[in-house]
Amino acid sequence: MDSAGAPVTTLTACSYTVNVKDLSAKHHFDLLGTGVEEKTTVPETTDVTWTVTLVAGTYTFQCDPHKAKMVGTFTVT
Repeated sequence: MDSAGAPVTTLTACSYTVNVKDLSAKHHFDLLGTGVEEKTTVPETTDVTWTVTLVAGTYTFQCDPHKAKMVGTFTVT
């Protein structure tokens, strides 16, 4: 989601700062794509900030333990 809480479906290729507030011991946040593999861990709850460089392609964000339902993608152009 963007800073206003709206879903992000497309981004321009460049470097981004990603802020994650992982508030659940049952879940985590995993960001995957070309050259990017960042994740929080279960059962940790944490606030993290990552700087990632996104290149053209499709990226996935998910909760690995629940990826059948807790998953999304966005495209970088």
